[in-house]
Amino acid sequence: MKIPPVVVVVLTGIVLAIAGGDAAFAQNPIQAAPSDLDAVLERFDDPPAPFRPAPLYVWNDALLEEEIVRQLDQFKAAGFGGVFVHPRPGLITPYLSDRWLELWRFTMEECKRRGMVAHIYDENSYPSGFAGGHVPDRMPESRQVSLRRDLIPDFLHSVVTLAVGIGVFVLSELVQDEAGLLAVTLMGIGLANQRSVSVEHIVQFKENLRVLLISCLFILLAARLPLAELRDFDPRSLVFVALLILVVRPVAVFLSSAGTSLTWRERTFVAWMAPRGVVAAAVASVF
Repeated sequence: MKIPPVVVVVLTGIVLAIAGGDAAFAQNPIQAAPSDLDAVLERFDDPPAPFRPAPLYVWNDALLEEEIVRQLDQFKAAGFGGVFVHPRPGLITPYLSDRWLELWRFTMEECKRRGMVAHIYDENSYPSGFAGGHVPDRMPESRQVSLRRDLIPDFLHSVVTLAVGIGVFVLSELVQDEAGLLAVTLMGIGLANQRSVSVEHIVQFKENLRVLLISCLFILLAARLPLAELRDFDPRSLVFVALLILVVRPVAVFLSSAGTSLTWRERTFVAWMAPRGVVAAAVASVF
């Protein structure tokens, strides 16, 4: 039976803790705890190792036994009671490799010789459960979980999506004229068809933004209309618009939906609902 990689990582941590238990603790903190105020005052100037500060002992670069000894001596001389072995970016010695485990046991033994406490920091970098890249390497489906859940707060999803869309548009225009609209359209298609994250709240934001922008658009277009042009208005234009709305569009809808499963009520609704292209036609008049 194949053991899931996550289980392997967890069991490795448990084995490390159990195998190094005797070496890791110079003194059990529970047994070392003073029982009364006099005992606290007696030990206050020179507390036992479990009650002294313990720094995050950053491990990066290629680790060597002589360097670990030198650094532990410095920690001991500075009054620290122990260390938290803490893997960090820049680490060259492979995390959880045989060499890593060998150095970890060496560190516990050296701490024990100095009367210090060695703590296990159970992760290499972030997020927790990443295991220094071992988990996503063996479980590709676990990748980007932090991006989906943690990187951007829920209340900023819509704003960040809008900012990314604007950024994609601008960058595309810098690369190729008139490429911005195509780029953001492809971005929207990709966002709508991915299944990693829910975009319902972004779609709702988009609808609200669309109504707001279209409303502002018609206000701006109307503001560009000089009053003098209204005096030249031809009433026959109203007849033309009425024919488009009352005749041309309904006929076009009924012809295009012929043979479909739409009922006559649904086809009538479509004929009267939101004429398409009005925004493009209105904006075209500006250019």
